[in-house]
Amino acid sequence: MINMQQNNLSGQLPKNIFNHLPELQELYLSHNQFYGEIPPSLFNCKQLQNLSMSYNNFTGTIPVEIGNSTLLLEIFFSFNKLQGTIPDEIGKLSNLENLGLQFNNLTGNIPSAVFNISTLVEISLTSNQLTGSVPPNIGLTLPNLERLHLFNNSLTGPILSSISNSTKLAELDLAYNSFSAYIPSTLGDLRNLQWLNLAYNNLTFESSSHAMRTFLSLGNCKYLQRIELSENPLNFVLPTSIGNFSSFLDHFGLENCNIKGGIPDDIGNMLNFLNLASNQITGTIPAIIGNLRGLQTLYLYHNQLQGYIPQEICQLERIWSFFLSDNKFSGQLPTCFGNLKSLRELSLSSNRLNSTLPSTLWGLEDILYLDLSSNNLTGSLPLSIGNLKVVTELYLSDNQLSENNLSGVIPKSLEALVYLKRFNVSFNKLQGEIPDGGPFKNFIGDSFMKNKALCGASHFQVLPCRTEAFGEGDTKTNTMTMATIGYMAPEYEYGLEGTVSRRGDVYSYGILLLETFTRHKHTELFLGELSLKQWVQSSFPHAILQIVDRNLLMEEEEHFDIKKDCLSSIIGLALDCSEDAPDERTNMKTVLAALNKMKRNF
Repeated sequence: MINMQQNNLSGQLPKNIFNHLPELQELYLSHNQFYGEIPPSLFNCKQLQNLSMSYNNFTGTIPVEIGNSTLLLEIFFSFNKLQGTIPDEIGKLSNLENLGLQFNNLTGNIPSAVFNISTLVEISLTSNQLTGSVPPNIGLTLPNLERLHLFNNSLTGPILSSISNSTKLAELDLAYNSFSAYIPSTLGDLRNLQWLNLAYNNLTFESSSHAMRTFLSLGNCKYLQRIELSENPLNFVLPTSIGNFSSFLDHFGLENCNIKGGIPDDIGNMLNFLNLASNQITGTIPAIIGNLRGLQTLYLYHNQLQGYIPQEICQLERIWSFFLSDNKFSGQLPTCFGNLKSLRELSLSSNRLNSTLPSTLWGLEDILYLDLSSNNLTGSLPLSIGNLKVVTELYLSDNQLSENNLSGVIPKSLEALVYLKRFNVSFNKLQGEIPDGGPFKNFIGDSFMKNKALCGASHFQVLPCRTEAFGEGDTKTNTMTMATIGYMAPEYEYGLEGTVSRRGDVYSYGILLLETFTRHKHTELFLGELSLKQWVQSSFPHAILQIVDRNLLMEEEEHFDIKKDCLSSIIGLALDCSEDAPDERTNMKTVLAALNKMKRNF
């Protein structure tokens, strides 16, 4: 035996070094910095049984001579830079139990001979560039297989029901491939299954009843800990009861699977990870979800859920990450959120919540991410917001947060949040001076745009704070317009002392339309010096395809001409709204009429 693992050794292996070791049975070189090719002479060692060369920088191909070492039990070449195909000669290793080639750059098909080695217990080929399909009789030829890891390749074809004949299988990881067709409903025959990961493929269910049979069959897997089927077009309706899963089940993922229906009452009782995000799930969150006392991650964002956020959520004492954004929740923010001391990530953005900000939120001293944007929340930003000492991202934009007890300013206590990397309070009614210390030195205008009257340093892209004095009896009323530069109409930006007019709002609306339909920011420069509006003007209407968001209009799509005309009308309206001269801009009454006309015509 030669064991040189974890010694920080480097260099190439001499080509003929193994010619003098005919009796070598075990070679362990993993966790070093060896590089170069694997010497073919290694496989002159006919007594070799255990071979571990993982976590190095070996390059080149796997030598075909590997088939000479017929006593091999284990091969671990993982985490190297090997290229080429897996040699057919591996199929000659009739005693092989573990084949670990993961995290290399291997290409081509997996040799069918590999799937005929009946002694194999583990096949791990994760994160290569392998293509082709898995043989249809895989379950019959690999009766001892316990772990099959083919994650992150380019494999295709169906997952056939014969896999259920490998009754010792405990881990099946086929995620991030291009497998297609139906998920076998016989997976429940794998009574020892602990880990099922089929995410990011093109798999589906034949029908909702097929889905139900599959989930019911998985109830037979009494050791099952993980079900991950996210990012597959499963196309089924969630039943009111989804099955009696294993008491060990702690991970259930069905993100972006085109699922309809409501959240089942019996989703599981020991879960710590539940992901049903980006589907078409309707109804409310069942109060029984509070019984999932071990739940640490709950993702329900981007669905069609509605109603109140149930108070029972606050029974999830171990919750770490909680995302309900992009739904239709309404009513109050539960004040008991402040009791969830394990909470590190909370996103409730893009709902219809309409309460005041509960003061208990600012007691979440260990929270890292907080997003309450795009609701109808009201209230103030209190000094106690400075209690969020470790927060890195804080989003409160597009609400109705008004001036607070500090005469409307954003609390300077936020300057003490040294870990804060992202902060957004845009589209509110805040006013006063923006703090400029601590993390605020790194923020730009996008964090503060469209407020009532914020002012501050130039890098915030707002007007400087200033005091104007008028003589006694002076009846002229001036308003300091602290709009963000780029949205701000030219008459504000270039010397009219902040005198407000509705024409200025029309200009801002025009710029916002351009941003929305081009997917560019007004702060960007084009062709070196053109603003967003100037760039659009230079390309409109003759090059509409070059300026609109490419996701909105593609030449090969159906109804191309209709969509092109619609988008041309919108861009034209945006340019009419954003004319430099106030008198040349259209008015909002005309804008509304134009939008209604587009809605009828397109």
